[in-house]
Amino acid sequence: MEFPPLRIKPFISMFIPNSILDEVPDPRQKAIKIGTIGRAAAIYRVEEIIIYPDTKKPGWKRKSKYIETMLKYLDTPQYLRKRIFKLSKELKYVGILPPLATPHHSLKRKITELSNGEIREGYVIKVSKGKALIDIGTDQPLLVDLKNKKLSKGNRITVKIIKKDSEILGRPVSKEKINIYWGFKVRALKPLLGEFLKKHHYDLVIATSRYGKLISDVYKDLIRDFAHVETVALLFGSPREGLYEILRKESIKLSDIADYVINMVPAQGVRTVRTEEAIHASLSIINFLQFLASSKREIY
Repeated sequence: MEFPPLRIKPFISMFIPNSILDEVPDPRQKAIKIGTIGRAAAIYRVEEIIIYPDTKKPGWKRKSKYIETMLKYLDTPQYLRKRIFKLSKELKYVGILPPLATPHHSLKRKITELSNGEIREGYVIKVSKGKALIDIGTDQPLLVDLKNKKLSKGNRITVKIIKKDSEILGRPVSKEKINIYWGFKVRALKPLLGEFLKKHHYDLVIATSRYGKLISDVYKDLIRDFAHVETVALLFGSPREGLYEILRKESIKLSDIADYVINMVPAQGVRTVRTEEAIHASLSIINFLQFLASSKREIY
């Protein structure tokens, strides 16, 4: 397979609890764990990471905000981080975070090195008369014709490089129209997991649990479903409580919101599988099934 990788359907939205760091008291270890989760999401081309509160006890908003900020920082290209993120307590240990090395984290530093049609992430440094100067991490800012797109200084924007004769210009582009993997979005929910999923539609909802059906028993069904669905919600429980327990507090049965409840690590060799380990194992399997299903999508 060549790099950069193409986006592949179905698009995966990964749900993680905001208590995922509760058993990690050391702030450095918290950063390492966040980096592990972010890397896994990028490796397996997760489109969105959604942080849900598995409890509304005091401090839940702060926990969600910390995870959200760290993951957004990790997904932001290095050359934009100082512009977008102000110094804060949450970012004290970001130096420990691993690089994602995804396609939108380009290392090119000279504007003349950019290829025609190349996509870059940028930061608006000046707007005037329908045009904007964009910091795209190169030795010179990029001039972009906004074409009725409203932007202000400080906005983040995705642009396509247009080379014409000796000119290098930019054109705004929607991330949804980019056909290569372009990192993950991050958002923190206010409603509890069950409440949110009852109001928001995903073509397929997959819950992970050691008490679920073995992946070996359902993988053929997943391939069939992956061949014709667009969006998948992949749910993970917390270090202390599985999804059955988390949803029971909402008086909701897991089977009422999930199409599949799957044990992704059958015959595990340890007493408990950590959430970040379950994420890696599950996404690896999902990625494999996506590839198997991709050749069948035209059939359905």
